[in-house]
Amino acid sequence: MVDRAPNPHLAFGIGPHRCIGMHLARALFRIMMREVLDRVPDHRVDRQGTTFYQRDPSLAGVATMPVTFTPAPLAGPSERPY
Repeated sequence: MVDRAPNPHLAFGIGPHRCIGMHLARALFRIMMREVLDRVPDHRVDRQGTTFYQRDPSLAGVATMPVTFTPAPLAGPSERPY
């Protein structure tokens, strides 16, 4: 789970307080998710259980997105593919 406590949002701010690294962070997140999902080919998104931010119109995106998959056997340190 991607989580952040005690502040639950993952926003980059707006206006003069916009995060200078937001584009890099978004690109890295996109790459990370592609790599993770390539290693979990049978993932299934529960579209009915997916919720989006509703309260603040400046926050756009997914609030929760349940996913199921078949776990692979754990690899030991010498058996990891990376």
